Amino acid sequence: PPSAADTLEKGYIPVYLVLVLAVLLSSSLLVMAFHWLTIYLGLTLLSLSSALLIASKKSSHGAEASLKYLLYSMVVTSLTLWGIGYFYGFTGTLALKDPGLSGLALLPDYAVLTMLLLCISGILFVLVAVPYHFWMPDVYQGGGAVVLAYLSTVPKLAAVAVLLRLYHQLLPQLSPPLQEYAAHGMAMLALLTLIVGNTAALLQSNLHRLMGYATMAQSGLLMGGIVASPSSPIGVLYYSGLYAVMNLAAWLGIKVVQELTGGARLQDCKGLGRQFPLLGCAITLIMLALIGLPPTVGFTGKFLLFTALWEHAQRSGSVLYMALLASSLLSTLFSLCYYLQLPYVLFCKTDLPPCARQRTSRGDRLLLYIFAALLVLAFFAASRLAGIVGCLIVATKVR
Repeated sequence: PPSAADTLEKGYIPVYLVLVLAVLLSSSLLVMAFHWLTIYLGLTLLSLSSALLIASKKSSHGAEASLKYLLYSMVVTSLTLWGIGYFYGFTGTLALKDPGLSGLALLPDYAVLTMLLLCISGILFVLVAVPYHFWMPDVYQGGGAVVLAYLSTVPKLAAVAVLLRLYHQLLPQLSPPLQEYAAHGMAMLALLTLIVGNTAALLQSNLHRLMGYATMAQSGLLMGGIVASPSSPIGVLYYSGLYAVMNLAAWLGIKVVQELTGGARLQDCKGLGRQFPLLGCAITLIMLALIGLPPTVGFTGKFLLFTALWEHAQRSGSVLYMALLASSLLSTLFSLCYYLQLPYVLFCKTDLPPCARQRTSRGDRLLLYIFAALLVLAFFAASRLAGIVGCLIVATKVR
């Protein structure tokens, strides 16, 4: 007969499903939002459902991570609501596109920029961008791999969509000087996020924290793509979709490794690749894709992103955009050091014997192999994928 723990676990399955759907609903609200109130409701629902999902890891670390996420998200959501209140007070509307926004031209530039920064605080929090990244290390270390895979993918894509809409819909309604200041502010945030994420990732030995800071560096790249989107929006959209697949694959690989070793540290994985060579090769391919090396589709995505940044920097002639491009290129070099730590430990470290304690499910391994194969096959179909993204952009503009 099933034990009480098994019965309790089965009873939680509907709750997990509701929370997963709540995160998906809040992300959908953010993607479809044309109103600040809708953005706020989406962020609030996302914060509550994400905190409960993080707490689904039944341990003291999971409870601590959930509480920290909830407290940080409450503070940042309050800042967002504060900015939205100022926005309504100055303009008389909460729509992202409205003739009333012309009243912002009467305000000092620093006041408008501060208000906009407050308004997008919740979005930057979801992206793990500077200066809203302090919650990430402890939450990622205490959360489960499956939950983190979901929360670092779906909400992040929604946040990118919101920033793109603000950049192309709200920003053009401001005065030219304000547009330039806001664009420079976004570039500065992207630059700082890249620097902090890459630097901190080099110092991590815990797989969850390493992936957290690597995710932060990827957010900086996506924000740089948003800055360059007036020159070419294909780069950021193409790389966003690819990053979702690569990120899910990477977390699935970490989940499999954790189940085999019982630990989440790099040193726990020593020699595991020699014991499971196919698993080690699949994880290595996924890490190469995240770095952006051929023959993986990550190379194509970063190439389009860097091309857009280069074109935008050439058109504007701004030193800041050139610095952002240089930092993005250096980010790829830094990512070689921290993304390849796991493959190096899997295959090259033999000081300790492999410590695999149990078998993982065949479904997880099969899905991991499928992800790795898709990341390689998509490299040879890059032109078709880029064409599909271009068609979607044209269809959206027509609509």
